[in-house]
Amino acid sequence: METQTQEQPFETEGHDFSGMASLDLHDTQAFYDFLSKTANYDADRYDPIALKVFVSENQPVVTLYVLDKSAQEKDNYPKDKLPTRKLKLQLSWSELFMFVRRFDLVVTNGGYNIADMVVINK
Repeated sequence: METQTQEQPFETEGHDFSGMASLDLHDTQAFYDFLSKTANYDADRYDPIALKVFVSENQPVVTLYVLDKSAQEKDNYPKDKLPTRKLKLQLSWSELFMFVRRFDLVVTNGGYNIADMVVINK
């Protein structure tokens, strides 16, 4: 799956490094089944939008942002926005990474454009 680079609404200010990440799951359905037991995820009602992993004091907090399909029929949010709920999970590292097949994270201090890098020690 190819993704398009676009400005995202996540926190970048006040961090030493910020950037982008990608993640592949071993079994997406198994992950959603796990969420249905631990975070009240309902596949009939919600459609996943984003997954956030926040770490504080060596403890990951996973937030799944989901489109609330039933709220789409209502008129109480701006028409150009998606009615989204967040489902939070406090997991151990092993619980989180038992679902992860591949994880890639690139962060930069912002001082240089990483597209201009030429790696000279391959």
